Amino acid sequence: MQDVIIHIKHPDMERISDRSARQVLKTLSASVRQAQADDLRHFIFSLDLPYSRLQSMADLMDGPIQRTPAYDLNELRKGSLILTAVVSVAIVGVFVREVVEVALDNEEEREKVLVALRRHMKKVWPQSLLDKIIADLKERGLGARMVMKTWKIHTEAKETVARIIAETEADEDGHPIPRERLDTTDKLEAHLKTRIREAKAARRVK
Repeated sequence: MQDVIIHIKHPDMERISDRSARQVLKTLSASVRQAQADDLRHFIFSLDLPYSRLQSMADLMDGPIQRTPAYDLNELRKGSLILTAVVSVAIVGVFVREVVEVALDNEEEREKVLVALRRHMKKVWPQSLLDKIIADLKERGLGARMVMKTWKIHTEAKETVARIIAETEADEDGHPIPRERLDTTDKLEAHLKTRIREAKAARRVK
């Protein structure tokens, strides 16, 4: 099985505030979690089992999908924003432990599901999951007024990686929307100097 890696880079972001970081991480979590839920549900209903059994398995996963971590954060650093996350397989582990190995009491059915799941995770899961995540992030955005500019998915021996280049969302005239103002000491000092000069000039005019 391969790890699924998401690498996001914004080349022009000077600083990452706590608010911006939370927005990006929360947006990525929502997108990954939705992709995991859709992929798992699609897998369940592809199985050659009675529909009632399939629906029961899907229902048992509704709660765990919302509680289980969506990804593990490997890197988040400034300069340019660089974020690297490894999509978690914990939700698949919950499906195996709490649904397949507990809810399925028929040994033949259990073996059939486990074999199909292993094949799915090796052959289908990496590309399918990243396709869903990319499609969702294109529509949702990346949070903190960032959108995807370019993206590429490539497969290596041990991992499938989505490399996303982000940019700041543009306004109606095509100009980047200012993200945060006066967010560094240099910016604040320059702003104060300007305002002080303006105040002195206005006083002299009076």
